[in-house]
Amino acid sequence: MTNTVTTDSPGSIPARTGLGLRAPHYADVIDSCPRVGFFEVHSENFFGAGGYALEVLDQVRTNTPISLHGVGLSLGSTDPLNKVHLAQLAALVSRVEPFIVSEHLKLVVVRRRVLQRFAPITLHPRDAEPCQRADRPRPKPTGSSDRN
Repeated sequence: MTNTVTTDSPGSIPARTGLGLRAPHYADVIDSCPRVGFFEVHSENFFGAGGYALEVLDQVRTNTPISLHGVGLSLGSTDPLNKVHLAQLAALVSRVEPFIVSEHLKLVVVRRRVLQRFAPITLHPRDAEPCQRADRPRPKPTGSSDRN
């Protein structure tokens, strides 16, 4: 006997298992249209203006919900948020219409130097301030090329 719980009302997160949609599996996913709850993709992999990856994502999203998961916004950094990154993310969200957008809360930029790995964030109250900006309202991102 299978006991399945779903919460698929509009705006809800599918109560089913999702899979990561990765480039080595694009052809298999397109050919087989697997029945999964959703596909998760790393947002930054789709920031380009076009190409095969975006074509695949556009096709997959017609049948399966998409979760965008970012790894490079660096919400835990004390550096200013990257406006170009935010604009690219906003454009992707508009295009893909994901059911959820998430982001790693990690330190990857220090004094505008990008670290090429996840870095820890302490749980000390003095370190919480940069992380709290994730909840603050921000103006709509623009295509500005400056980082501040």
